[in-house]
Amino acid sequence: MPNVYRSDVDGLRAISVALVLFFHLGLPGLSGGFVGVDVFFVISGYLITGVIFGGIADKNFSLAKFYDRRARRILPMLITVVMASALVGYVLLYPGDYRAFASSAFAALLGWSNVFFFQNTGYFDIPSQTMPLLHTWSLGVEEQFYLVWPVVLLAGSKLVGHSKRFWPAIFALVILVSFAVALVLADRNPKAGFYLPFTRAWELALGALVVVLPPAKSVLPRPVTALLPVVGLVAIGYSAATLSSEAPFPALNALPPTLGAALVIFSRNTLAQAILGVWPLRFLGLISYSLYLWHWPLIVFWRIYSNGDPPTGLETSAILGGAVGLSVFSWRFIERPPRHVKISTPAVLTAAMGANAIALAIIAFIVHADGMPGRLPAEMAALDGKDRMWAWKCPQSVALGILANSSMSAPPSCAYGADWVTARHRAIIWGDSLAEHLAPILDYAGRKAGVSIALAYACAAITQEGAPRNVAADLTPRYEKWCDAARTRVLSLITSSNKIDMVLLSTSWSFMWPLLDPHSETKARHKLRAGLEDLLDEIIAAGKRPIIIADFPASLGPDPANCVMTLYALLPRRRCAVDPTFIDLATIRSQTETHALLKELVSRHAGAAMVDPMDFLCDARRCSKFIAGELIYRDSVHVRRNLSTAAISALADGFRLERVLEGP
Repeated sequence: MPNVYRSDVDGLRAISVALVLFFHLGLPGLSGGFVGVDVFFVISGYLITGVIFGGIADKNFSLAKFYDRRARRILPMLITVVMASALVGYVLLYPGDYRAFASSAFAALLGWSNVFFFQNTGYFDIPSQTMPLLHTWSLGVEEQFYLVWPVVLLAGSKLVGHSKRFWPAIFALVILVSFAVALVLADRNPKAGFYLPFTRAWELALGALVVVLPPAKSVLPRPVTALLPVVGLVAIGYSAATLSSEAPFPALNALPPTLGAALVIFSRNTLAQAILGVWPLRFLGLISYSLYLWHWPLIVFWRIYSNGDPPTGLETSAILGGAVGLSVFSWRFIERPPRHVKISTPAVLTAAMGANAIALAIIAFIVHADGMPGRLPAEMAALDGKDRMWAWKCPQSVALGILANSSMSAPPSCAYGADWVTARHRAIIWGDSLAEHLAPILDYAGRKAGVSIALAYACAAITQEGAPRNVAADLTPRYEKWCDAARTRVLSLITSSNKIDMVLLSTSWSFMWPLLDPHSETKARHKLRAGLEDLLDEIIAAGKRPIIIADFPASLGPDPANCVMTLYALLPRRRCAVDPTFIDLATIRSQTETHALLKELVSRHAGAAMVDPMDFLCDARRCSKFIAGELIYRDSVHVRRNLSTAAISALADGFRLERVLEGP
């Protein structure tokens, strides 16, 4: 099984990296371009297995030499991109985000970034689209494969030899087991299924299977052999054009691109080799590793600089040109030289470990220095990162039992305000993240009013069973069913508990209409009205007082914190197109109409009350983003939870929360 260069495989590499690049640039018609990574996995499985089996057949394979080649191939470019990103991040990133970047860089240099991003991407972590090294998750999968696969093949060769007799069955078994795990996790934990190596092993093993199969031309008629690469490329293209990142992946939807890649490699068709091996594709395949590493940090740093605004056509062309230019330079002067330097394997491994250790030390310093907050003035420290803007220590926990017998588990509920045991009144706040962001404000008002409020985090406080919900990135495809079950339990708690006498409802009222009816805002509002009216009736019938807390004014668009940075010129940012200090009331018509609907519903239910932040934050023309001299927003929808005491008290008093909680 000799390791023979194949120009068509480089052409297939070119197609896969182009799909990923165009997908990340947001080019239309490639909603599934992420499958380029899966094509990469099949190619890697094929090439690495060929190298290992070739060495075993020639009786000159050694693990040391294998890792010598991997180190020469992977580390120079990876270290270069990580360190270059660290330099740019020092200039562009908030301290908190810079610290998070450094943590991801540390994981990337250790070949562990897929596990890192599995553990650190979620609804309120730093958005994955602003993580410059997110794409290194696939390198983590491959590097973990490189650790395990040679040992498996060596051990297997001792048992069954290196001939092709038993290996197809062995690889088929690996494919079946890994694919079965992928299917299970796609349903139960899609994030784990996406990032972890167990659910990607079948893609790499699929490439390995091609190595040990008989040549296509020896088992298939020539017309069929000629058709295989066409079918394979069509399958890859179809997946790239039709798949969506909304669906759990990899699952059955990963079969067309991976099988397509395997068919192209298996065919060894002369015409296909001639087409895929043309110089432009072949050269793009040669620089594909550099291009893959460079393209995502360029996109992310541009996104951060431009405050999240999508790039124009000219800017997209500039990013694309910059990525290709950097990749050509890197391939010529960083990638190639180490591969051809004639030094011993021990020297290569020592140099690799030394260079990696230096890079790790620099990155560790950034983590230890907390992202270097000295780059910002002390008064802006509260805006140093998305994680800190959300940080808030829960003062007490109570067991509400809402999730008992649920398929999902949860810790005890956080309670704020007065002590839950001794409070004059007890309440629950039912909602999602827009209930969570109220915690410090409710804590302040609740302590003053003698009211204890426990969070019943049970999805949006919307109404009809089976209504769609916005699925957070760290939840499962069963989220809607879980929401229905949790809703039933919350209502059961409301009707059965004699300890609770108030129910606060908070969610993204003004932004849920696409979930209730994506085609008609009018019909969605009718559904919201009907369902919420029923819910208010149920709460009142149970002897509890309902309080609706409406949205904060939220003009979806540029990141408010980024816009403040442009206002004070603290970090390089393109000036925001919107006012960083106010929201024009005319731009949030949907919110004002929704709030009018909520007020009308409350007015028709005796004992019900409503808190509308817009009554305090807005005048006849605009709404303020600042209170007590500080920005109140974490992002365009959520309020910061690390607000100063002065800002929290100003909001609570401005909303008259103490009076509302005390009741009529």
